[in-house]
Amino acid sequence: MKLQNYGFIRCGECTLDKKLKQGVRFKIWKLKNRRVIYAFVVDGKPKYIGACEAINTTLANRMGNYRSNPERTNKKVRSRVKECLKNGQAVEIFAWQCDCQFKYRGLSCDDVMGFEGPFIRKLNPEWNDR
Repeated sequence: MKLQNYGFIRCGECTLDKKLKQGVRFKIWKLKNRRVIYAFVVDGKPKYIGACEAINTTLANRMGNYRSNPERTNKKVRSRVKECLKNGQAVEIFAWQCDCQFKYRGLSCDDVMGFEGPFIRKLNPEWNDR
């Protein structure tokens, strides 16, 4: 899988849960308290790549937003995840964390935001807006 070639690891999965208002549970078992770039993967293919944008947002926080935040992207991705699950497809969550720090003349570069775009361009996931 291409994601693993870039250092992404499987860290969770999505499941249907009728007890939840939105019907989808985002289970995370690795990197949950880390700021990462993440991907929703269906049938071995990355369908969506996103980032924990704010400096203090963790993967667990970001997945919580998919469950409860009504913002357009959250609703769109959540509905696609739910549709896949209803069709019997597994939806896995992968994440990538950079352990490097980039500095230029005293300025620090945000690796999470800096790599999100290149991953999207390289992997071309169909759920990301073009």
